Amino acid sequence: MKFKNITYQRVLNLGNYENKKLEVHAELDDGDDVNQAISDLKEITESNISKEILTDFEAQIKYQQKEQARLIMNNGDLRKELRELKAQIEEYKSKLPESDDLNDDDDVPFDQGSKTSDEDPDPLSSFGEVSDPSKKNEYKRDWNQKIPEFKGWR
Repeated sequence: MKFKNITYQRVLNLGNYENKKLEVHAELDDGDDVNQAISDLKEITESNISKEILTDFEAQIKYQQKEQARLIMNNGDLRKELRELKAQIEEYKSKLPESDDLNDDDDVPFDQGSKTSDEDPDPLSSFGEVSDPSKKNEYKRDWNQKIPEFKGWR
């Protein structure tokens, strides 16, 4: 059998269903050793594929190093921003009134334990244990004077 052309091809898987192909062709002359020619083509192809892989890895390493440097810089920026936000929180906390001032319920005109029933259409009609109806109206009047923004809330 006489060989005139030989080809060696290598497919490199890149991931994500992508690949690269490297193919080498040779035309044989009379008297050339076919096995030697195949070995030569294989060596050329594998050498070039190895260089390609090495170049890709070097590019990936450079990209990862740049990304690492960017993340380190961002980390410093984020830590600085976190410190600034914590300082703002402390500043706002220092401006807040004491917690005792916020929970001062002494000005409530009725017993806090009493609840209005579901059948009671007027929530201001139940002011604790008030037996005298005139006192109930007095409490309502006091309530409306102390908290005018709640007038007509029903």
